[in-house]
Amino acid sequence: VSMKFDSSQFDFESSIRLSDKKSKAQVENEMGNISKQKRLKESDTAFNSKPKPLVSFASSPFRLRQSFIEKYENAKAPFGFNGLGELVYHRTYSRPMQNGRNERWPDTVKRVVEGAFSMKKGWTESRGLGWNEVEMQKQAEEMYSRIFNFKFLPPGRGLWAMGSSLTEERGLYAALNNCAFVSTRIDFKSGMKVSKPFCFLMDASMLGVGVGFDTEMAKQDLIALE
Repeated sequence: VSMKFDSSQFDFESSIRLSDKKSKAQVENEMGNISKQKRLKESDTAFNSKPKPLVSFASSPFRLRQSFIEKYENAKAPFGFNGLGELVYHRTYSRPMQNGRNERWPDTVKRVVEGAFSMKKGWTESRGLGWNEVEMQKQAEEMYSRIFNFKFLPPGRGLWAMGSSLTEERGLYAALNNCAFVSTRIDFKSGMKVSKPFCFLMDASMLGVGVGFDTEMAKQDLIALE
């Protein structure tokens, strides 16, 4: 948060009125303290406020045609490595479903594809670009087929989170990131709180994002800067 000197402060801050006959140094010092307090307040407000979602929700979620999905219900997924690939899938990416059972590979692919195209639909509609359902169904079916047959795969975080309640209900698209980075260096001039890097690290970690960090804070004299 950037603060500019506001001369109108002399009209309502009784503690720094010129009529108090304080020295110029005292006035400047108190002005600095008031500015710092306001910066911290504004910084806290900005940091604690709920961020606006970067992706707009679609008017209605995208869904693949049931007749297309039925073609894959009994198809055998080409897992490799003599069964190890399927073991890793069930251990890591198969999510619990509303009916109480865990996803099978066709279920996971359906969730991922529908989640991706729901995101695309929301983005397209929010910009008034027009949504071609027929063309999007065609593209989504090709994407489904390629993922099912391991011609390409989304990142691990995409397999786990895309199309789940994390993205579809809570809008926590940060959960789709594999990794992130945060610096521990504190910019006190902007009113940044010492806890901010660690709050980000905790939030990202709770979403399954691996977070790297530096040790810049170790080089700062936090007491003196505070």
